[in-house]
Amino acid sequence: TMSFGPTVDVTSSAAWASGTPAVALVGLNTGLATGVAAGTSAITATFGGQTSPAATLTVTAATVVSIAVTPATFSVAIAGNKQFTATATMSFGPTVDVTASAAWASGTPAVATVGLNTGLATGVTAGTSAITATFGGQTSPAATLTVNAALPVLPGIAGTPGANATNPTVIATNPSNGDTNVPTRIQNNLAPYVVHAKWVTATFDEAMDPTTITPVGTFTLWDNTLGQAVAGTVTMNVANTIATFKPTAAALNAGTSYTATVTTAAKNAGSITAMPKDVAWSFTTMAANGATQTANVPFIGQDPVDLLSTYNFVILAKTAITDVPASIITGDIGLSPATGAAIGVTCPEVTGVIYAVDAAGPGCFTIDAVRLTAAISDRLTAYNEAAARPTPDATELFVGNLSGQTIEPGLYKWSTDVLVNIGNVTLDAKGDTNAIWIFQIAGNLTTAASGALPGVQVILANGAKAANVFWQVGGGVGATLGTHSTFNGNILSFTQVVANTGAVVDGRLFADSQVTLQQNTITKPAP
Repeated sequence: TMSFGPTVDVTSSAAWASGTPAVALVGLNTGLATGVAAGTSAITATFGGQTSPAATLTVTAATVVSIAVTPATFSVAIAGNKQFTATATMSFGPTVDVTASAAWASGTPAVATVGLNTGLATGVTAGTSAITATFGGQTSPAATLTVNAALPVLPGIAGTPGANATNPTVIATNPSNGDTNVPTRIQNNLAPYVVHAKWVTATFDEAMDPTTITPVGTFTLWDNTLGQAVAGTVTMNVANTIATFKPTAAALNAGTSYTATVTTAAKNAGSITAMPKDVAWSFTTMAANGATQTANVPFIGQDPVDLLSTYNFVILAKTAITDVPASIITGDIGLSPATGAAIGVTCPEVTGVIYAVDAAGPGCFTIDAVRLTAAISDRLTAYNEAAARPTPDATELFVGNLSGQTIEPGLYKWSTDVLVNIGNVTLDAKGDTNAIWIFQIAGNLTTAASGALPGVQVILANGAKAANVFWQVGGGVGATLGTHSTFNGNILSFTQVVANTGAVVDGRLFADSQVTLQQNTITKPAP
């Protein structure tokens, strides 16, 4: 309040102070207060030789306002599973995933059970059950889980080629895994067993109107094992004679019965004549051990990324290799074009050859500029090959958060960062020791830190090999492996790789700039 009468806003000119900074801080010339710990603090402002009476700021512990469970409704077959997610809205604003902390309950355990601290529900018998989660004194509205009895597999129905162009008919309906040499066994010429199918096709005897094929409901896929529809998209080829249903997930499940249906909503290119009847056909994907076939047919997927002359290296970088000792490194390491003085590891830490471009490297180095020039060039070639692989099996899978997920072999692409933060990710080879994973990540790759062992893990299951996993990372930060995390696979980073304290890697760390180590165990993967 000024001597000449009016009041003036001096928020940005006053000197602000918090009486108890351990409870709350306040910006010196802003008045913006931030709670630090529960309690009270006196907030004052001083301007023109005057100090205000104190305002009292009370800082409270965060409380849970509400809990939500997703999905709100879902259907499974008997013995089928569904992972529910619990999200807490906090008093301080953001939402938090509390799936692993909430107490889960099934209203009718005779119909479905749910893991107490997992949210993983399992169908027991036909019926419905209310699934709830409780956390921080709040219980969610109930999600409804419907358990269906297993549906019968429909017999395959093959269309007969139409005699003219006014009566469109489905004439070929074979699932495919995207390879022209798909080993199949035909049962009654209608229900082929296929190897981990990635999509299902319907071929028409005449050009179709794509607007009548692609809408949801015209071309559908039903999971007979789980008793539910498969989410996906439908596209037409250039000639508008082949419709392709691609599941949203990376591939259809192994050892699972499916029924595909094209309905009479599909019309010819003149949008006049519909198909004379719905056409449905059934097939079963091969189980991991080949149980649905007379012989075990391996998964046909990606070829491995060719590492060329980098194969024997476990660490490659261009500007620096730093280390907080002691790390345990098994395999060759190399730095180029930076001087060997930028190699921060010591000889006892490395079982392998330390390659440098000059005599400034560690005492046990080998000078081989020619080998290093080739390896650095081949590292970029391998990175570009992994980045250029076409036709991903899925894009933006799990919205970039792989925590708690299981991923089958294939090619996966993200335009964002990829994170493993609150649960392990499992790479499941389904018994195929030659299975390949290629992860194309436009952003950064991060595994979360943990205060103690075991930390977040990338787990290999059922024959998966670290040598067959390739993480192509294009982000400006690169790949960051959290404290005590366990990582499997070859990292090809456009920038850097940082392995924080105690991180364990079975794989290669290749970076365009530097590799940073801190008491890590890094092992070149077995072939």
